[in-house]
Amino acid sequence: MYASIALWIWIVIGILFVGVVVLFMRTYALTKKLRIFMQGADAQSLETTIEHLIETHSHHETCLGAHKKALEQLDARVQQRLKTPQLIRFNALGDGGNEQSFTTAFLDEKGNGYLLSAIAHRNHVGLYTKKVEHFKAESTLTEEETNLLAQSV
Repeated sequence: MYASIALWIWIVIGILFVGVVVLFMRTYALTKKLRIFMQGADAQSLETTIEHLIETHSHHETCLGAHKKALEQLDARVQQRLKTPQLIRFNALGDGGNEQSFTTAFLDEKGNGYLLSAIAHRNHVGLYTKKVEHFKAESTLTEEETNLLAQSV
């Protein structure tokens, strides 16, 4: 009976010894991997690599800020430029003018600019401009000019 207990103790001790040996081997392998990781690809330390990444990130943040500022400036400039002019042709006098009269809107993104109207008659053409600010004209508008201004919004 004592022999079987002793045998079991030696089996448990053997299993524990094998377990300890396996753990030491795993620890050695992980230590070796950690050492390689800390050295970096070109024998640089991990700290040097992280410092480089921080500097690069800082540079990218600076560039991003500059690009945002430039984009805002371009956006402000674009808003001051004329949109594509819009045109409405119409028969101003109704006596066979064949829609030779027209109204054109020259406005920027904010609705500032001018309306240009040409009224054609048989032997006469009148050219008129009306100033527009924030999509509102300073003077009275014709029906066609009102429609054109509404389309431009």
